[in-house]
Amino acid sequence: MKTIQHTNTLFSYDGPQVFEAQDATGGQYIAVAVEAQNGLDRYLVAGVGPERLRQFRAGLLDLRSLLVEAGTEEWYLTTPAAGLDQPLMLVPQHKSIEASGFLPDEGFVLHDAPPNQGEPGR
Repeated sequence: MKTIQHTNTLFSYDGPQVFEAQDATGGQYIAVAVEAQNGLDRYLVAGVGPERLRQFRAGLLDLRSLLVEAGTEEWYLTTPAAGLDQPLMLVPQHKSIEASGFLPDEGFVLHDAPPNQGEPGR
């Protein structure tokens, strides 16, 4: 069974909502919170390439597009019962990521820079 390790929380609201993770061979993943199961947090996980992850982190690519693109081959669910500081076991999913009902709405982007940075007089 494949496992990943949380490496960086990208967005948090009452706990991690979007985070990066890595597998034992250095592969990169993006995880997004979905509906909890049995009172435990649960995340949709998909492998992502370094350039697409960079574009998402820079606010050039929205989360839904990143997940749809990444999840065309494989996507997973994970439930971190022991917390995000422990290895996360990935459970492969067999239906299309678009039919899963777990994808976020379009338009969610990250912004590395503060919103007013670079604007004159602010």
